[in-house]
Amino acid sequence: WQEGPGQEYNDFRRLALQKVRVVASLEEAVSQIAQEHGAPPLPVATSASWSGGAVPICTPAALRQDPALASRPLLLLFGTGYGLTEEITQGAERLLSPICGTTDYNHLSVRTAAGVMLDRLLGAPAHD
Repeated sequence: WQEGPGQEYNDFRRLALQKVRVVASLEEAVSQIAQEHGAPPLPVATSASWSGGAVPICTPAALRQDPALASRPLLLLFGTGYGLTEEITQGAERLLSPICGTTDYNHLSVRTAAGVMLDRLLGAPAHD
Protein backbone atom coordinates (compact mmCIF):
# COMPACT_ATOMS: atom_id res chain seq x y z
CA TRP A 1 0.00 0.00 0.00
CA GLN A 2 3.04 2.30 0.17
CA GLU A 3 3.85 2.43 -3.54
CA GLY A 4 2.88 1.13 -6.94
CA PRO A 5 -0.61 -0.23 -7.73
CA GLY A 6 -1.66 -0.37 -4.05
CA GLN A 7 -0.90 3.30 -3.57
CA GLU A 8 -2.62 4.22 -6.80
CA TYR A 9 -5.68 2.15 -5.87
CA ASN A 10 -6.14 3.72 -2.43
CA ASP A 11 -3.83 6.58 -1.49
CA PHE A 12 -5.57 7.02 1.88
CA ARG A 13 -4.05 3.72 3.06
CA ARG A 14 -0.57 4.96 2.17
CA LEU A 15 -1.20 8.12 4.20
CA ALA A 16 -2.47 6.09 7.16
CA LEU A 17 0.46 3.68 7.02
CA GLN A 18 2.94 6.57 7.05
CA LYS A 19 1.86 7.14 10.66
CA VAL A 20 2.69 3.57 11.70
CA ARG A 21 6.01 2.83 13.35
CA VAL A 22 7.21 -0.66 14.15
CA VAL A 23 9.18 -1.09 17.37
CA ALA A 24 10.77 -4.11 19.00
CA SER A 25 9.07 -3.83 22.38
CA LEU A 26 6.45 -2.09 24.46
CA GLU A 27 9.23 -0.35 26.36
CA GLU A 28 10.57 1.09 23.10
CA ALA A 29 7.09 2.29 22.13
CA VAL A 30 6.66 4.00 25.53
CA SER A 31 10.09 5.62 25.19
CA GLN A 32 9.41 6.93 21.67
CA ILE A 33 5.98 8.28 22.62
CA ALA A 34 7.43 10.02 25.70
CA GLN A 35 10.20 11.56 23.60
CA GLU A 36 7.77 12.71 20.90
CA HIS A 37 5.18 14.17 23.30
CA GLY A 38 7.38 15.32 26.17
CA ALA A 39 5.49 13.15 28.66
CA PRO A 40 5.14 9.43 29.27
CA PRO A 41 1.97 7.91 27.82
CA LEU A 42 -0.93 6.68 29.91
CA PRO A 43 -0.92 2.93 29.17
CA VAL A 44 -4.45 1.54 29.03
CA ALA A 45 -4.95 -2.18 28.46
CA THR A 46 -7.97 -3.84 26.93
CA SER A 47 -9.39 -7.22 27.80
CA ALA A 48 -12.34 -9.45 27.02
CA SER A 49 -12.69 -10.17 30.75
CA TRP A 50 -13.45 -8.12 33.85
CA SER A 51 -10.37 -9.37 35.71
CA GLY A 52 -8.08 -6.39 36.17
CA GLY A 53 -6.37 -7.46 39.37
CA ALA A 54 -4.85 -4.32 40.87
CA VAL A 55 -5.41 -2.28 37.70
CA PRO A 56 -8.44 0.03 37.94
CA ILE A 57 -11.16 -0.80 35.40
CA CYS A 58 -12.76 2.15 33.63
CA THR A 59 -15.34 2.68 30.95
CA PRO A 60 -14.53 4.54 27.73
CA ALA A 61 -16.63 7.48 29.01
CA ALA A 62 -14.61 7.62 32.24
CA LEU A 63 -11.33 7.37 30.33
CA ARG A 64 -12.33 10.31 28.10
CA GLN A 65 -12.72 12.38 31.30
CA ASP A 66 -9.51 11.10 32.95
CA PRO A 67 -7.47 14.12 34.14
CA ALA A 68 -4.22 12.30 33.32
CA LEU A 69 -4.98 12.73 29.62
CA ALA A 70 -4.68 16.51 29.96
CA SER A 71 -0.91 16.12 30.19
CA ARG A 72 -0.17 12.63 28.84
CA PRO A 73 -0.79 10.93 25.51
CA LEU A 74 -2.93 7.78 25.49
CA LEU A 75 -1.38 4.40 24.68
CA LEU A 76 -4.06 1.77 24.02
CA LEU A 77 -2.87 -1.82 24.35
CA PHE A 78 -4.73 -4.55 22.45
CA GLY A 79 -3.96 -8.26 22.55
CA THR A 80 -4.72 -10.99 20.07
CA GLY A 81 -5.60 -14.64 20.49
CA TYR A 82 -5.29 -15.17 24.23
CA GLY A 83 -5.07 -11.45 24.96
CA LEU A 84 -2.33 -9.47 26.65
CA THR A 85 0.07 -11.11 29.04
CA GLU A 86 -0.54 -10.57 32.74
CA GLU A 87 2.74 -8.65 32.91
CA ILE A 88 1.51 -6.13 30.33
CA THR A 89 -1.97 -5.88 31.84
CA GLN A 90 -0.56 -5.33 35.34
CA GLY A 91 1.87 -2.73 33.95
CA ALA A 92 -1.02 -0.68 32.57
CA GLU A 93 -2.45 2.17 34.61
CA ARG A 94 -6.03 1.51 33.53
CA LEU A 95 -8.01 -1.40 32.08
CA LEU A 96 -10.90 -0.61 29.77
CA SER A 97 -14.10 -2.45 30.53
CA PRO A 98 -14.71 -5.26 28.03
CA ILE A 99 -17.01 -4.99 25.05
CA CYS A 100 -20.05 -7.04 26.00
CA GLY A 101 -22.95 -8.25 23.95
CA THR A 102 -26.23 -9.84 24.92
CA THR A 103 -24.82 -13.34 25.52
CA ASP A 104 -21.96 -14.84 27.54
CA TYR A 105 -19.91 -15.29 24.36
CA ASN A 106 -17.31 -12.54 24.48
CA HIS A 107 -14.79 -12.70 21.65
CA LEU A 108 -14.05 -10.26 18.87
CA SER A 109 -11.15 -10.05 16.45
CA VAL A 110 -8.60 -7.47 17.61
CA ARG A 111 -9.39 -5.38 14.53
CA THR A 112 -13.07 -5.28 15.45
CA ALA A 113 -12.41 -4.62 19.15
CA ALA A 114 -10.00 -1.80 18.27
CA GLY A 115 -12.61 -0.22 16.00
CA VAL A 116 -15.33 -0.42 18.66
CA MET A 117 -13.06 1.03 21.37
CA LEU A 118 -11.79 3.83 19.14
CA ASP A 119 -15.37 4.73 18.27
CA ARG A 120 -16.35 4.72 21.95
CA LEU A 121 -13.33 6.85 22.87
CA LEU A 122 -13.09 9.22 19.91
CA GLY A 123 -16.36 8.98 18.00
CA ALA A 124 -19.17 11.45 18.01
CA PRO A 125 -21.86 10.88 20.66
CA ALA A 126 -24.68 8.59 19.54
CA HIS A 127 -27.87 10.24 18.39
CA ASP A 128 -30.76 7.86 18.92
